[in-house]
Amino acid sequence: MRKLFIWSLALGLAVVIAGPAFSQTFGIEAHGLYAFNFDGDTDLGTIEPDDSFGGGGALVLSASPYLKFDLGIDYLKADLKDSGIPGVTGGDVEILPLTVGVRVGPTFEPVFLYAGAGIGYSYNDASGSGDFVDLKDCVTYYACLGAEIALSECLVLRPELRYNWLKPELEVGLFDGWKEDWKLDHFQGRLGLGIYF
Repeated sequence: MRKLFIWSLALGLAVVIAGPAFSQTFGIEAHGLYAFNFDGDTDLGTIEPDDSFGGGGALVLSASPYLKFDLGIDYLKADLKDSGIPGVTGGDVEILPLTVGVRVGPTFEPVFLYAGAGIGYSYNDASGSGDFVDLKDCVTYYACLGAEIALSECLVLRPELRYNWLKPELEVGLFDGWKEDWKLDHFQGRLGLGIYF
């Protein structure tokens, strides 16, 4: 929790300090997401999360009509499919990434089309049938394509497709001392509603 507070404070401070350098508009956004096509690969086999829903929010800094910065946080909890690894059945994985991203692209009133990328830190947890010991927190990256559609002077709708790279270290108690990176790369379909001030 302390790491989450420090990251939030540092990224929030960066947005506030960078803000006056631009002729900007600030915004807030709430969004839902659907995560699908998880990789789930480990050296011993595949432990794959099910497709699942999640949600989150973001602060947005519009530096120009063609350039926007986001500070976002998401939450996702996915059930685990039964794996081919003996003793590893059921359970779930929780992912809480805090990210900062940039979006660039052309504006065709009332639509801003964009491509973007971001980096952040993901706070992770996993549970299973007594076999998961720990799922470490890790750095995460993403790339995205989307559109920001103006519904009014201050209200926007934002559909987005995002690909996330996520590789936390997994420890499994069934295998004494076994640690390895668990590839949890996946796609997200996202739909957000934002307000600009």
